[in-house]
Amino acid sequence: MSPILDSKLLQAFAVIAKTCNLRRASEELFLTPSALSHALRKLEEDVGVSLFQRTSRSMKLTEAGKTLLEDCHHILQCLDNARFRLQQSTDWRTGRLRIGASPSACQYILPAVLREFKESFPDYSISIVTGSAKRLQSGLLEESIDLAFGPIEDEPETTLDQEIILRDTLTFLLHPLHPWAEKRRVDRKTIGSQRFILTESSSVTKKLIDEYFLSERIAIHPFIEISNEEVIKQLVRLDLGIGIFPSWIARTEIETGSLVSLPVGSRPLQRSWAVRYPKKRSNNFAQTLLIGLFRNVALNAMRKF
Repeated sequence: MSPILDSKLLQAFAVIAKTCNLRRASEELFLTPSALSHALRKLEEDVGVSLFQRTSRSMKLTEAGKTLLEDCHHILQCLDNARFRLQQSTDWRTGRLRIGASPSACQYILPAVLREFKESFPDYSISIVTGSAKRLQSGLLEESIDLAFGPIEDEPETTLDQEIILRDTLTFLLHPLHPWAEKRRVDRKTIGSQRFILTESSSVTKKLIDEYFLSERIAIHPFIEISNEEVIKQLVRLDLGIGIFPSWIARTEIETGSLVSLPVGSRPLQRSWAVRYPKKRSNNFAQTLLIGLFRNVALNAMRKF
């Protein structure tokens, strides 16, 4: 029977593979280079192949080493997940939550959620990953993220479980001196000639915008693409173009008159927000509470608009 791979040896291998330098790897792991070199030889003996090509000045992964590295990250992640699940099973008040969130969720929703969550679970460790829906989905499938919150596409998600939290409506956000704003009416014939400041092309929101105007047989062309809604608002306030995002994000600017919100058409452009998590997984008490907080905070933020 082949020997079972030692997790400590795998951890050492992963760090060596990252640095390709025994001295730097030893500093990161708080081991001597000699001890680390011995650990690497032991791992190579266990697997029966060379994992690195070595010269007097460099180290480079062999093809076998690259193959092991692909599995190594997953193995270590599974062990890490098992350790935390065991810790959580002994004390529900402590543990770790790895949250994925879209840029807009991080900016407008997550701070209030975490403030309330920490009141109930002050000893929980929390890490946050932000990114596109596609990136967060990958993190959930790889189990490097526990929960992800943000806008989603309307097609049912089959690889993950999800709870639809709410839906908001995207609108045109305009400078108050824009002709549409002055007339309080969108001139449909001139939509295609406008300069638009939109969220990045890989986002769910941009895809929904493209699909909406395609169905309306109107071609719109981004003048600027950026994922940060705060920057979009500032650029619209400078009259550099028209933004398309929900009016609740620009609540203060609309109330003070520095921005104007108008419907994109006779048919509303709606977007769904959801909490997603690995399929068929039972959420613990902390995760269930967090989902409820996402729902309450988001509903409160969007209620007026």
